[in-house]
Amino acid sequence: GALVLERAAAGDAASGLAADHAAFGALSAIIAGEPAAHLSDAAWYPACEQSLAAVYALHQSPETLIAGLITTMAADVFGEDGASLASVSTRALARFLFVLAHGGLR
Repeated sequence: GALVLERAAAGDAASGLAADHAAFGALSAIIAGEPAAHLSDAAWYPACEQSLAAVYALHQSPETLIAGLITTMAADVFGEDGASLASVSTRALARFLFVLAHGGLR
């Protein structure tokens, strides 16, 4: 999926896809949406990594999209009021930190 999209746009990476392109909804769902919750960690981490790479390769403003995903994931992990670390799911925290780190490295 994501690798195919990345390769398809390789020749036209400068212009990217429109920010509202359906591909970004699908990639966002893999990274932080409901479908992601059903993936095992063994499947989610490589799928997420490829999805992030595709977003950075194809989106006109990837930082904006990733920042929104990080904000959503932070609210899901810590709640609106900021949960104590004792009540945070380690799986959700690990996934959040993975996306945060990959977003920060780009």
